[in-house]
Amino acid sequence: MDNFDRSENEIAEEQVYGIVKVDEQGRITLPKGARKDYEIQPGERLVVLRNEVDELVLVKAELFSEE
Repeated sequence: MDNFDRSENEIAEEQVYGIVKVDEQGRITLPKGARKDYEIQPGERLVVLRNEVDELVLVKAELFSEE
């Protein structure tokens, strides 16, 4: 699914923190503004999800119950 057909209004309503680059080991660095706004601390665990429109989403692991 190609998500580049989203309207300009949809994108304008979102907060853009920047563009990240994936390194050779598959890592990215979250922009400082995103880490600050969401209070993401070093060592904190995030869950990587694919949503219903085929986008990657990061969610704090603490929001999921461990069973």
